[in-house]
Amino acid sequence: KRQFNIILEIFLTFSVSHLNVTSVLSDLQNQDRDIILVSSGAIGVEPHAPSFAQMITDFIAEKYGYTVSKEADPFNRNLTEKPLSGERVLHYINTAVGGTDSAWGIRELEHRVLAYAPDLMVLGFGMNEGGSNMETFTASITDLVGKVQSACPETETVLVATMLPHFRVTGFYGKQYQHEDALKDLVLNSTELNTSKIAVAEVTSAHK
Repeated sequence: KRQFNIILEIFLTFSVSHLNVTSVLSDLQNQDRDIILVSSGAIGVEPHAPSFAQMITDFIAEKYGYTVSKEADPFNRNLTEKPLSGERVLHYINTAVGGTDSAWGIRELEHRVLAYAPDLMVLGFGMNEGGSNMETFTASITDLVGKVQSACPETETVLVATMLPHFRVTGFYGKQYQHEDALKDLVLNSTELNTSKIAVAEVTSAHK
């Protein structure tokens, strides 16, 4: 079993003007580091991996015997030509936009989430909220999830704790490392939400 030292996630929707990707990869390889490029397919870099969202969808479909109908994606790549139907179809709808925050999510909620009445909502905010205090961040997440639960009571939610930016990215690195504990505390103690339908994906801990 190989142990990977570095997980480097690169999205087209994130500004990489701070970063010379080729230079970073070269430096890591010179240090004899193993590298996984997640979403590398979006920028044409080997091994041309799909996004985390697509990987998770494909895993669920394979494990439980579903066929994926890919109907929306930030890059509009490899969409299903004609949406499928049937009991064993998993509808993949990714309406995410990079560079946004949870306040944006609330404003966009109606047509990006509620219009689809999803069985499962995967919510990943926080990377762009390093300057927010935890009270503001959790209040925004509570508002967002509460609106979804009011409109779609059967929807289950996965709150994805953000990965961490590099500490040298001035003006961007901040309190992201606190978000995971804040989200876990929200699920344990919230009296406003149906927390039996919410889970936290501890990506921050994995990323450390």
